[in-house]
Amino acid sequence: MKNLHQKNYTLFSSPGIRLFTMLVSAVFLTSCFDNLGDLVEDKQPAPHSPSIKFTVDTDRDEDEISGILSIVEPDEEDDISKYRIYWGEGPYEKTALICELTKGSSLNFTFNENSIVPSGADHFIAYSVSIDGTESQPAALDIDDVVLRKVSDISIGVNSLNNSTHMAVYNNKLYFNAGSGTAGGVELWVYDETGEPAEVCDILPGSGNSLPAYLCHYDGKLYFSADGGVNGTEIWSFDGTNPPVEIEITPGTSSSNPSHFKRFKNRLIFQADRNTGQGIELWALENGTPVQLFNIRTGTSQDFNPCYFAELNGILYFQGTNTNGSELWRWDGDDNNNPAEVYDMYINFFSSFNPTYLCEFDNKIFFSALTGNGTELWSYDGSADNPSAFSAFDINTTSTGSYPKYLIVYRNKLYFQAAKTNSSDFELWSYDGINAPSEVFNLPLSEKNSRPEGLTVYNDKLYFAAKEPSTSAYIKKLWVYYIK
Repeated sequence: MKNLHQKNYTLFSSPGIRLFTMLVSAVFLTSCFDNLGDLVEDKQPAPHSPSIKFTVDTDRDEDEISGILSIVEPDEEDDISKYRIYWGEGPYEKTALICELTKGSSLNFTFNENSIVPSGADHFIAYSVSIDGTESQPAALDIDDVVLRKVSDISIGVNSLNNSTHMAVYNNKLYFNAGSGTAGGVELWVYDETGEPAEVCDILPGSGNSLPAYLCHYDGKLYFSADGGVNGTEIWSFDGTNPPVEIEITPGTSSSNPSHFKRFKNRLIFQADRNTGQGIELWALENGTPVQLFNIRTGTSQDFNPCYFAELNGILYFQGTNTNGSELWRWDGDDNNNPAEVYDMYINFFSSFNPTYLCEFDNKIFFSALTGNGTELWSYDGSADNPSAFSAFDINTTSTGSYPKYLIVYRNKLYFQAAKTNSSDFELWSYDGINAPSEVFNLPLSEKNSRPEGLTVYNDKLYFAAKEPSTSAYIKKLWVYYIK
């Protein structure tokens, strides 16, 4: 038997048979891999995950909830047929199904007032579902993250598209311009989170509007511009107790129109026009007295028009206007050093860069300014006086631009008003300094263009005025948004 085994081994080890065996094996393995390739091609990849947004209209306890739960579709969603949202115990463990939303229909689910939260549930977990039934990776949202509610039904700001809401925090209270909608006009109001907003005083008695604007807390007082009906629009101050006091720059009935108040190096900086032919220039309040600092743009009625002030690393940045148009300028606060233009961004292309709504965030100055695709969000890091220090974000990919406004920092993010597609869908957006800017929510939830404005942080909450669907034209109400 041993010899027989030896002969068999020798027989199958012959070169011819070995070659034949290898060829057959190669053909067999090639066929297997071809079939495996077919299987891989037939297996569809998982769809991209959605995002979840939850807008709550009232505060709540731990067991109840109310509001709108919304799916934000991923950029690549051609193979997605629907979305599923579950209750979650933590960000990964789904429990009961809340809803299934079909692509192409409404991607909102409404929790009615006092809807019960299941025991143990603390997250929403959402999945994209492809045509063949494959689920994406989960996208989770902590239920406790967001609260949004209307504060009051008073008409805040000025009921016009071209007039803005102005707010400021002073003595741990929120001050703003508003109208009761009855006999009084637009005056100075206050809110302290313990009751309803109340009018501070009637600066212009009767039905007229004193139009308080550009509110700013400085040196223990609240400063703003207003028209008392006698001397035109001038500076006013309020100490929190006594009636506001007027500080007149231009004698008589002519207005100096002070605006854009900003605290900077122990002074209150602003723009004004004393009506002596020098135009709108840079001013400061020193020991309660208005002082013109510079006459940058010389000539009769040539406006330098400094505005939208923001500070970065001890330097004041703002928009200024000269023969190059409206550009980004800076000043170090030394009266012996004239303000200087940072860079003429569009030489022989656009007449003006037109930077507005400057705000310091992430050790940069962010602002709204002109691009080749309309007005968009920009940043400047202060490192150089050339384009290498500037960056732009294309939020609205059309030629109209997103027109960011009212930039402010809240909870380590930059918040602002912007329009994603056209000039009639302005909503609240945010930017975290890393990911692309994104819309925070759509208020009102049933339509676009709520135009949130006057964004101000008060008691670790973000307050703003916004238009509602039930109101006509641009009547605005006071809202608050915060993260628990």
